[in-house]
Amino acid sequence: MILLAGLTAGAIAAVIVALVSLPLHSPVDSAFNSATVSIAAIAVGLIAGLLWMRLSARIMWYGISLAGLFIIVLAAALAGESVLDRLASFTIPLAAIAIIVCAVLTPLLANFFVRPELGLLKWSPIPALIVALVLGFGLITQGDAESGDLALPPPPSRASTLTADPPSPTVEPTAAAMPVATTAAPTVEPTATAMPVATTTVPTVEPTSTVMPVATTVTATVEPTSTAMPVATTTVPTVEPTSTVMPVATTVAASATATPEPVATPAEAGGETAEEGFIIGEGSKITFTVEEELRGSPVRFDAVMSSTGLSGTANLDGQPSVVTLDLHSLTSDQSFRDRYVRDRMFPNTPEAVVTVEDLPDLPQSFFEGAEFTGQLEGSLQIGETVTPLVFDVTARHDGDVINVLGLTTFTWEQLGIVTPTARSVVYLADEVRVQVLLVAHAP
Repeated sequence: MILLAGLTAGAIAAVIVALVSLPLHSPVDSAFNSATVSIAAIAVGLIAGLLWMRLSARIMWYGISLAGLFIIVLAAALAGESVLDRLASFTIPLAAIAIIVCAVLTPLLANFFVRPELGLLKWSPIPALIVALVLGFGLITQGDAESGDLALPPPPSRASTLTADPPSPTVEPTAAAMPVATTAAPTVEPTATAMPVATTTVPTVEPTSTVMPVATTVTATVEPTSTAMPVATTTVPTVEPTSTVMPVATTVAASATATPEPVATPAEAGGETAEEGFIIGEGSKITFTVEEELRGSPVRFDAVMSSTGLSGTANLDGQPSVVTLDLHSLTSDQSFRDRYVRDRMFPNTPEAVVTVEDLPDLPQSFFEGAEFTGQLEGSLQIGETVTPLVFDVTARHDGDVINVLGLTTFTWEQLGIVTPTARSVVYLADEVRVQVLLVAHAP
């Protein structure tokens, strides 16, 4: 019955540590997750039950034994920091919670389970264990490890824009007079006398207009005549006026039946054409994923290295498209892996270059926002080694931006590199999965 008390205490501790582990940053999600910490907490409960069976009469030694268990976990976690980052910050608080909960609850539950009147309640540890394990394994997908999977960003919303029509002439005319200007408005059959300096003719039913060198005032009647006033202009609209402009005079007249001259407007292109030289930059990312097993880890997991240090140009005019990757900017969730790549794999080769010689013919729908899928043949150059690659590509043209998602794989042998080894790594897969998201902006 005392073991049942320890298992029940362990199940309760398992639920607590499974929930507490979620906001903590696991060193390796495949090995340190809600399921594994739940199992560890149940194991602590079992140990507490065994200790209470032997030391129930010596409570001090019971406490010292469990404190010793915590010290062992503490030492192992601190030693493991040299292999796995965040191992201590993840395991130490969870171990403390599990050991304290089991140390306190095991004696209390032992007194409860020794009662003969319990009946079926003595089997209550079984549903408690089931609940703890279901919760632990149910939360296993809530890890915080970086995934190597990339995706195209969502397409931008295409808001409709309204363009104003060119202004049309109004019924009522307006006249604009410049300094030393004359505006003439014709009548049904007006006539005007011409002065010897400047003449402006406005066609109507049969009108003519004249401009005085200084100022002219025209009064419109059934039979109009015009007289000149100094430095003053008066405009009287009639049935069908038109406007003309002289070098030193401006005459504007509009009517309901006036026909304006056509105004030139920019023509819309029939379709978008391929812009050249899209600049690869902000928003771009590349990931390298390889299966790995660390020393002391019970399982294999995907190690992911990523970088946003991408630059280059995507050309749609038949010229080669070149993408440069800063190898020294590659990072993962483990600093020892980052140092290995930077200092041992590529100490003298800080850059890798991917080249696609020519893009395929792109359909018109691509320039209208539709996704294009296909394969591109390219090459990866690291140092003097050039490796041919085939990318499965999905691309979309979003106005001034082209988004491209490419997937490919390669082996260490293709790169001319011996499979990397390290003291803390006991297995590394030969195949490396690559995903790259290129965000190219129009210049």
